[in-house]
Amino acid sequence: MDDYRELKPEDLVEDPAFRAWVYHGTGAEAWNEWVNEHPDHAQAADLARNILASVRGELDSFPGSEVKNRVQRILESLDAGRSGTHPADRSANHRDRRLWWQAAAAGLVLAAGLGALIYTRLPEAPAEKKSVAFVRAPGTSDQTHLEIVNDSESPRLVNLPDGSSVLLKRASGIRFPRQFAVAKREVELSGEAFFEVKKNPEHPFFVYAGQMVTRVIGTSFTIRSYQSDATAKIRVKTGKVSVWAAETVLTASQEPSTGIQELVLEPNQQAEFSRSDLKFALLENDRPEVAPIPIEQMSFEFRRTAVSDVFEAIRTAYQVDIRYDAGLLRRCSVTASLGDEPLTEKLNMICEVIGATYREKNGKIYIEAGGCE
Repeated sequence: MDDYRELKPEDLVEDPAFRAWVYHGTGAEAWNEWVNEHPDHAQAADLARNILASVRGELDSFPGSEVKNRVQRILESLDAGRSGTHPADRSANHRDRRLWWQAAAAGLVLAAGLGALIYTRLPEAPAEKKSVAFVRAPGTSDQTHLEIVNDSESPRLVNLPDGSSVLLKRASGIRFPRQFAVAKREVELSGEAFFEVKKNPEHPFFVYAGQMVTRVIGTSFTIRSYQSDATAKIRVKTGKVSVWAAETVLTASQEPSTGIQELVLEPNQQAEFSRSDLKFALLENDRPEVAPIPIEQMSFEFRRTAVSDVFEAIRTAYQVDIRYDAGLLRRCSVTASLGDEPLTEKLNMICEVIGATYREKNGKIYIEAGGCE
């Protein structure tokens, strides 16, 4: 174990050996001896143990607000420590450390290990006849961009290069680069889709849907923009987005032109865009013009919930088939606040906290870990 001359609770929480002691009792004798020999570090060690216990849902007496506040301060200190560096100099170690603390800040909790197989399949949905057309970036090729069109009757899950999730509805398509540019993330939508955008303030996310341009940093929202429709619509679930219009599709840019209306939408707000006059109009909250899908109305807040129930919630949200060994997981419970993170981030958080791994192959996602104790 490290010497830790100037010890902070986060140093211990980030130490795999310390986590192994707290979670599994590994090296208990050595750690107990270290604590006895370093009484000046006892407070930091107690706080680190409490944070880890809370992250696993094993401590009722430790206030959740204190955990969140402490983790938030740690996240801010990590960001402050890298603010003056060039992006190319920011190490993978920093990103890995922040990912772990993001998992803690999200309150992701599993009472024990997880051993399960997750298999994704898309269900059926009513038919709707629409056409898909992409008109931006005509000079790009299949070598630099991907075009995914959902011509089936079922929604289709699309994972973007940055880890963002898109639920592409029927008769809809999305076009995006195989690798996003350094300074921006741009996609083109034809049809309707629900987005969960990975948070990255330094790399804003743009959706071009005909003449409607949407800019986000990290949020979840739905856009409906079929070429044959006179209007396009957008509804925000979480976060904040700004939308504006371009005079033509090919002149759509990352900033609204002078004199062009820009509208900022916050959670539960929705707007309609008129293609004829390039104007936006706010719509009533109680009259959703963009037909909601289950994930738009789910909070992903769990408190010692059986893993089977959590899987059912994810199944409903992402419309995927989840298969697992019910016997192996019968003692597993979950306390989590998963928020609006994309599916891949949710999986990363779960795997990081429980020491699991996952892989995707042929549309199937496999999660491997130990069973519950």
